[in-house]
Amino acid sequence: MRFIGRGAAVLLLAAAASGCTTKEEGGTSPVAASSVGGGLPSTSATGSPPSTRPAIPAGFPIMPGAKPDALPDDATLIARWTVPVVGSAAYDFYTRALPDAGFAIVGAYPAERAALIRFRGRTGTIWQVLAELVGDRTQVTIQTDRP
Repeated sequence: MRFIGRGAAVLLLAAAASGCTTKEEGGTSPVAASSVGGGLPSTSATGSPPSTRPAIPAGFPIMPGAKPDALPDDATLIARWTVPVVGSAAYDFYTRALPDAGFAIVGAYPAERAALIRFRGRTGTIWQVLAELVGDRTQVTIQTDRP
């Protein structure tokens, strides 16, 4: 029965990750040189950023050791990278780093294999950080909010 509860939590996170988009928030997305930066470059699966994709919010914190991943052609996905940690490390990092960088957390939804954090940007736009266990690493995705 415990497995069913965990599966339901992952499905709930997946459902929260699909839906409508919100207005865009401006910013830049240079390669992060430290744990807090403007973000990593986001690329689509074809290697080029879609023109309708908003940029990572300026000042968004990036975990140390982050390696950029290709994005599918989905304008709601802003950036994706993989970090060499598992467990709650990514969730813990973002629950500390987002407020420190001036972003207000408006919802946090941890689960065993994935975690979702909704946060408000400086312009009032709400964004999401989705951290998912993928093999022996964690994939972090920044996306526009889904109601």
